[in-house]
Amino acid sequence: MAERIYAVVADTETTGPDIGKDQVVESAFLSLPATPAEFLKAPFEGMTMQHEYFGHTVPMTLGAQDTHHILPETLAGLPVMQYPPKVPPMNYIIGHNIDFDRDMLDLKGAGGICTLALSRRYFPELDCHRQGAVLYHLARITKRGESWARDLLRNAHSADADVLNCARILKYIIYLIDRDSKVKGQLSWGDIYQVSQDARIPKVMGFGKFKGQPICNVTPNWAEWYAGCTDPLPDPYVLIALKKEGLIPY
Repeated sequence: MAERIYAVVADTETTGPDIGKDQVVESAFLSLPATPAEFLKAPFEGMTMQHEYFGHTVPMTLGAQDTHHILPETLAGLPVMQYPPKVPPMNYIIGHNIDFDRDMLDLKGAGGICTLALSRRYFPELDCHRQGAVLYHLARITKRGESWARDLLRNAHSADADVLNCARILKYIIYLIDRDSKVKGQLSWGDIYQVSQDARIPKVMGFGKFKGQPICNVTPNWAEWYAGCTDPLPDPYVLIALKKEGLIPY
């Protein structure tokens, strides 16, 4: 019998954006069925949710508070998250811009499936790919009506609400991946991970001198300069795209 593969949708709310300095004040984990095919058929009510608040010793930034609206007094007396944190078993951790949450949780051993990257790949026409914007897009194309998305987003940036909304986006994108697959109904979470990894590799530059232009328009001199940057370090997926175009050596 094949080993059970665990995929978990995760979200954190934090005291601020600095990994290694700021702290997690809320976390939520939604454990998904063993295969994408089972996930497509399963109601969320049958899935296990783990949700918890934490205290903090790092001051809450105004930017963080404006995002999640968690008041410090609400967390008074709660223990600070300890590492390694208590999380469900997972081979793959899933979320919108999942690298931030995975790094805040220090779960580098789990493969990251990024619904932000997948949304950019499967809905390139959208003017915004934030989680709420994608949910409004799904409301339109599935004829549910925008009030459906608005109601789901009333508690956005609460970690438990965010993981459910992320799972809704994931479910639709898996439907699209499966529809176009040669092995319909037989996709694994590893397959979804590979699609996500490929989706992270940009086809168009998103910043800098060549912003908005195809990667192939980048000059070798600029590519070499970017690859040598140390502060900040280059985006590894941009480097992969530059290597694919032969602009920097592998």
